[in-house]
Amino acid sequence: MGKQRAGSEGTGLGLPITRHDIQMLGGQLEVTSQLGEGSLFKFFISVLLAKADDIEKQINSHRIVGLSPKQPVPRILIVEDIRENRLLLRKMLLKVGFEIQEAVDGQEAITAFEQWHPALICMDMRMPVMDGYEATKRIKTSTAGKETVIMALTASIFKEEKAKVMAAGCDDFLRKPYREDELLAMIGKHLNIEYLYEEIKGEKTDSVEMTLDDKSMLTAWLALSDDVKNELNQALKELDIDLVDSAIKHIAEQNTDLAKAMQPYVDGFQYEQLANLLTDKNDDEQQRTNRTN
Repeated sequence: MGKQRAGSEGTGLGLPITRHDIQMLGGQLEVTSQLGEGSLFKFFISVLLAKADDIEKQINSHRIVGLSPKQPVPRILIVEDIRENRLLLRKMLLKVGFEIQEAVDGQEAITAFEQWHPALICMDMRMPVMDGYEATKRIKTSTAGKETVIMALTASIFKEEKAKVMAAGCDDFLRKPYREDELLAMIGKHLNIEYLYEEIKGEKTDSVEMTLDDKSMLTAWLALSDDVKNELNQALKELDIDLVDSAIKHIAEQNTDLAKAMQPYVDGFQYEQLANLLTDKNDDEQQRTNRTN
């Protein structure tokens, strides 16, 4: 359950889809609202705990880490109006080695396509100004657009959506939320990409057991130079993925264990949670200073 935030953006489909899913599971969605405060949504469903043996385990023995140097670097255009979604997709593709540009709606996508000529477009289908359906139709009617791969990205759960997407001219369909390996596999299929792989030899053994709540992590954070602490705090405040990654690298130069403990928050784009933890630690430091004085 959760409260609806004021000023949030969207198409208005989230609540009907959520209600539909909950009803399919035999539950009921309830809402209570208070003027000026917001709305509280809650639901109850009956579930059974699964047995470990009943869960199909999909373990990839190899992880994609880059592009083979024997081929040109493909250009990929990300078209997505939600900033957080763009950041996530951008990070997935940049770390593999693709060239990336972004657009926030269909109209910007057409302009970027005409000026930059991407090999593939990751197209969100529901956007303001011009949606992905119209943008896809216009791009595909151009001479260059016929050779450009357009992958539709949609959160729709309805089977009819795929037929509608393909009718608009898209070459493939990926439902949100998608896995990184699923996304890269689809791109590789359409662009005939050769990837570089890293073998996964089971579970990681070098993971840090401590978390940012541990006293040792608090001590490590406070021991960092002010420049590095300020760099991370500012990057988190600006929600800048590149600055956050850079700050974590600088932290690793001073304390590798602390950087490793922070990395899961960074990888999951949990910037707010990480910022709150650091704020708590700064408060703890100030309280100790006040008690000492």
